[in-house]
Amino acid sequence: MQQLFLTTAEAAKALGVTDARIRQLCIQYSQTTKNIGKKHGHVWILTEADCEKIRELPEFRKKIA
Repeated sequence: MQQLFLTTAEAAKALGVTDARIRQLCIQYSQTTKNIGKKHGHVWILTEADCEKIRELPEFRKKIA
């Protein structure tokens, strides 16, 4: 099974937040047990599993219009 990789912009669009917020969460959780995203050069690469981890975070809130 091929794994799909996403940029922060693509993940942000899928999750309904800004790419800056995705980068903040990647930095915050990159050295913890959650380990969200991988830094490759100067960009963050995320998987679908990383997006699910972000959705499950207590501080991740989608604003309802």
